[in-house]
Formats: sequence, structure tokens, C-alpha cells
Amino acid sequence: MSLQQLLSSDDESFDVIDQSNDDRVCSFSGSEVSVGGRTVKEDETGGSTPANKEIEEERSLYRRELDLLDKESFAVLTIADCSKQVQSLVDLQQKYASYAEKLDDEMGQLQLQLEEKEERLADLRDQIKMNRKQQEPLLSVVGNIDVTK
Repeated sequence: MSLQQLLSSDDESFDVIDQSNDDRVCSFSGSEVSVGGRTVKEDETGGSTPANKEIEEERSLYRRELDLLDKESFAVLTIADCSKQVQSLVDLQQKYASYAEKLDDEMGQLQLQLEEKEERLADLRDQIKMNRKQQEPLLSVVGNIDVTK
């Protein structure tokens, strides 16, 4: 049964407990209200005696306090849910940061490999140029020979 249903029902009985010391602050049961060891009933006409009015005011006050506690506990639950979601987002962020670090490391390694291969390619080009220069005199000699005779 929800707190609102409990507070709006006169047929149900319930106690308000002070959680700091587990003392019963007041007890509601149908038309009886017990506060501080004193029990007051509604008179037979259905009206309230002055003492009943005081008890009804206290009952109303406790109802408001219970309603506020219910709202506060909902807010606490909502805050707890948000806290869990924030924690899962932080965990995801850390996980992705770890992936980003790994990718950065791999990119660094690939960049080094690329630079090494570019240096090797430049060395091979230089070597080809030197080989061509060395072969130029031979090609000119071969070019002057008539091989058809």
C-alpha cells in the first residue's frame, strides 16, 4: 500500500516512528489517535472535541511530514540513480580513454614505420640515380655499336 493510500484511509492503522531512537511518535487507528501515550477518540456525533482537533492537527502535520519524507526518499532514489548513471558514464569514458591511448600508441608505431619506409624509398631512389650515372658511359658505348652487321 502506498503512503498516500495509507494517509488517506481512516480504516487502516499505522504508527509514526522516530527513527533516531525507534520510539513510536504517534499511532493512527480508524477514528482513534494516540500521541504520547494519550488516546483520543472521535465523539459519537462524528465531530471533534478540542483534544481531537489538536490530535487531528498533529495527524495532519505528520501526514505532511510523511509526504515530504516520501518525496525526499524519491529524490534520494533519483539522485542515487543519477549517481549510478554518472558512474557508468565515467567508467565508459575511462574505457574509451584507454582505447584512445592504445590507438595513439598504434598510430605512433605506424607513423614510425611509415617514416622508416619513406627513408628506405629515398635511399633506393638515390641508389637508382647513382646506378644510372655509373651506367651512362656504358650505354653511350653500346648506343654507338651497330649490332646489325
